Amino acid sequence: RELALEDMSAQYTAAAEELVKWVEAKTVQFEGEPTANSTEEGEAELLSFLQYGRTEKPKKHGDLLELQALASSIDTRLAALGRSFTPPEHVALPKLQKWWEELTEKETVYEDKLKARLRSLKKVELLIKLFNSKATKLEDWMGSKIVTRKGDPINPSNLMKASVVKARSIVVLSQGSDADEADAQA
Repeated sequence: RELALEDMSAQYTAAAEELVKWVEAKTVQFEGEPTANSTEEGEAELLSFLQYGRTEKPKKHGDLLELQALASSIDTRLAALGRSFTPPEHVALPKLQKWWEELTEKETVYEDKLKARLRSLKKVELLIKLFNSKATKLEDWMGSKIVTRKGDPINPSNLMKASVVKARSIVVLSQGSDADEADAQA
């Protein structure tokens, strides 16, 4: 009977240490920032996170519940012998529960950051599309309005020449209107 209790205690310790390693690894993972650089990457990262919440975490939560049941069973059997079960400090149930709660908090914060990052990426991509659309419209409009002396659309290399010609025309016209005002005053 004593050997069975020792085996159960060793089983508890081994399973608890494995769970602690998993919780610590996940906590470190969720302390970081989301790494998505595009909406596709952000959506894939969010999908991966949701999948983790549907499959991996519930399995580990089941492991935690099994550990609690095992600890209770060991404690009950030892109570019949007038003793109590005291697992090592680093795998005690209160410590495991605290780490589990901290992991849940980190997941919540990480999910919020991931969703904010995804919203931001979608906004940036929308602004890029808007900019490109307006730039294309402006280029089309400029191409239709600016023509060379021969009537051909000005290509970008001739655009500067056209601007200079236009500026000179404005100067000449303004000088002409100054001369007309001087004649009118005289």
